[in-house]
Amino acid sequence: MHVFKGHKGAVQALQTHRGLLLSGSADQSVRLWDLAEGGCVGTLWQPAERSREKNSVHSLATTQSDVLASGTWGGQVRLWDLHRCRCTSSLDAHNGAVWALLHDQEGRRLFSAGSDGTVKIWDPRGAGKHVGTLGSTSTSGALYALAERDGLLLTGGYDQLVKVWDHRMMRCLNELPGHSGSVRCLAFQDSRLLSGSTDGTVRLWDFDTILQHGQPLGSAADESSVAVAL
Repeated sequence: MHVFKGHKGAVQALQTHRGLLLSGSADQSVRLWDLAEGGCVGTLWQPAERSREKNSVHSLATTQSDVLASGTWGGQVRLWDLHRCRCTSSLDAHNGAVWALLHDQEGRRLFSAGSDGTVKIWDPRGAGKHVGTLGSTSTSGALYALAERDGLLLTGGYDQLVKVWDHRMMRCLNELPGHSGSVRCLAFQDSRLLSGSTDGTVRLWDFDTILQHGQPLGSAADESSVAVAL
């Protein structure tokens, strides 16, 4: 149907917002494309004081108030005013790449997942205030994927686990074993959680079963999921 050309490096993140396609690239830019007309309507360039590699864009997320968050290989999260195409804040978020970004369903919190094994929680309004940290830099390894459902945050990472977090209470509610490789992506289909891994499988989890009261940490049984070989 259409090919969007303009980036000078690998395209590593995509996001849609109000008729726009946003693309983040290793060329240190985020481009804004008009999905109806097909043309580039704006380009957001990372500040030049960092190296090209550290400014490589790996993750994107948008809010209903037209704020874009971009995460870089160098560990920074930048907030952008999409109306003015300018950076409003730069946050030193992680020690290592920012692999995933997610705004909560209410638009009040921004989550960033990084190579340091933590999820940082931010208030995206204004300058972007740090309001909490989930996980530990010494235990889990890199976190690659984020998803949210019913006020709960889910993460996938190097430790081969899907974890369910209550980000308001700042604690982990459950750990879902089963993959034999890093969990690199998460998605929902109705009441099912899908997790994709470097082990070559997608697992389908019954989200309602995961949240049953009284289920102990890490006890998600195989009958609550289905592994599909790719």
